[in-house]
Order: sequence, then structure tokens, then C-alpha cells
Amino acid sequence: MTPRGSFLLPPNATHRIEPVYLTDITRESEYQAILPILPPKLHDLVNRYLHEVDEIKMDANKPVQLRIRDIHIRHDYIVTQGELDTINGKVGGFKSNGRKGVPNSTHRVAAGYNDMERLDKVTFRVGRILRGVAAPFRDIILSSKGIGICGIPASGKTTFMRDSILLHGEHQGFGINVVDTSNEIMGEGDTPHPAFLNVRQDKVGEPENLVPVLKRAIRSHGTKVIYADEVGYEQGDVQLVLQADRFGPKITSSVHGDNLRDVLQNQTLMPLFGIQESADGSRRIIGKPAFQRFIEVRHRNHFVVHDDLSESVERLLRNEHPRTEHVFTHAKRAS
Repeated sequence: MTPRGSFLLPPNATHRIEPVYLTDITRESEYQAILPILPPKLHDLVNRYLHEVDEIKMDANKPVQLRIRDIHIRHDYIVTQGELDTINGKVGGFKSNGRKGVPNSTHRVAAGYNDMERLDKVTFRVGRILRGVAAPFRDIILSSKGIGICGIPASGKTTFMRDSILLHGEHQGFGINVVDTSNEIMGEGDTPHPAFLNVRQDKVGEPENLVPVLKRAIRSHGTKVIYADEVGYEQGDVQLVLQADRFGPKITSSVHGDNLRDVLQNQTLMPLFGIQESADGSRRIIGKPAFQRFIEVRHRNHFVVHDDLSESVERLLRNEHPRTEHVFTHAKRAS
């Protein structure tokens, strides 16, 4: 049994416990950037928890909800449709994927619409830059020929990717590009974040621009390492990742899915893992995965590492348990 209490390790799995010392280098101005977008009557409530809140959900004519360190709180403040209309104006319109970054921060606003195409819900995701999250995986990050990353929403996947990028940038210096789909990894706006001065940000803008932006990052700038956010949503991006090896860059990318077994069920993503699906629904291996290793972000303190992704894929297709290492981090705030 592991330190997470009732969690039992699956067969072929090992585990280790790693102390990590987290330093929040998010600037106060970044935290404050979210407040002007919120209704004035919510300023005091949110400001009270500004350094702890992870998510704010606002639905028309319903109480506002906050997620603070995995605790969900429903406040008695009722959101009005007029307040959502005002937010829409302040955000300046959402992208075609219903998202928009908050300028000069790593925060994100996501939109939802009613049957009349009127904005009737928004979700604020508060972004943080925490140093130390990826420290237990330093050797894997620096030595791998590409890493695939997956995780459920709000698991800490993006925070993990940010720290991986910073760690990589410190070690390698220049030659690292981040293809930032929603600008939530390195931030929205034209002023580079001081933490990422060694890293280039390739802003995607509208999601349909992902393929040409990714193509330029792979072929045109002498890039050594590419971090890509949410591959598998746009036609052609998977094929580009598969072709990247012949041009030199190593690619680390997040993909949609709770765990590797779940990811391998996604027909769009199968080619990334060297899998082809037959007409009868059976799957077979026709090549090597685009990544050397794979990391599942189960929770901000629980990671599952597939050190040999090719072997894990083979075992999963045979309905066997892959060889994995479960890493449990015991986090302490250094500041």
C-alpha cells in the first residue's frame, strides 16, 4: 500500500516518495490580473483567496463556485446574465475553441453558450508558475527523446509542463520552443514572462492555426526541443509530430486522456503510439511511438511514469499491466 492510503499499486508497478520544495514565482501582478474581469461584487471574495483559488465557475442565475486546493465551495452570490455579458466584453471575444487567455498572466477563461448562442457560463482557471513540481523527473525530462503527458482536467498537468519547460531551459539554454495553443503555458500578451527568457513561445491564436505554427517550429528555427500543448485536436498535427524526428527536434506534448490505456483508445491519437486500428476494431503495432517515455498526471501529487513507452503499448494491447513507476510527491512550500 502506498502513502495515498487506500490506493493499491497495480501489478508490475513500483513506487517512490519524493519530497519537493515548491516556490511560487507567479508575480503579484499576474494574480491581480484576473480581478478586473470579475464583477466588482466578487472582488473581495476572490481577492481573499487569490493565492489559493484554482478555479472560478460562474453560470447565469446560479451561485458562483470556487475550487480552492481541491475543495469546492459554493457561495451564495448569484451571477447575473448582465455580469456575464460584461465579462464577454472585457475578455474581448473568445477564440473558436471557447477559450481566451488573460493578458500578462497564465490565467485562462473558458466560455459556454446557451441554445441562442449567448454566453451563459464562464470558467476562470488560475494559472501559477510553481518551481519544483518537475524536479523528481529531472533526469527523465533532460534525457528523453520526447515525452507524452496526459492527465484529467485540473490535475496539475499544465503546471507540471511549465516547470518542465523551465527546467529544460535552464539546462539547455536556447533551442526550446513552446507551441502554446491557448497561451496558458507561457502567458497571454506581448511582454515575455521573465521566467521564460530562455524559451521561445510560438503563439497559435485560433486553434486552426496549430498545424502551420507547429510546422514552422519543427522546420524553420533550428529548434532542439518542442513542447506542444494538446496535440490531437486539429487535422494534421499528429502527422507533424510523427515527422518531427526526421527534422531533429524532440517533442514533448500533452494529449487528451486520463491515463495511457485511455489515450490508446483514441483513434486520432493511435498513430502517435505506432498503432493502427483494423476494420474489425482490432489494433496492431505498425511502428514506434513518437515519444520515448510517457507520464500520467493522476493528481498534483501523484504521477505514473512509463519508462519504456513502446513496451507499455505492447503490454496494454495484450491486455497486460504495463511496467510503471508511481511517484508520490510530498510538497512543501519553500516560499
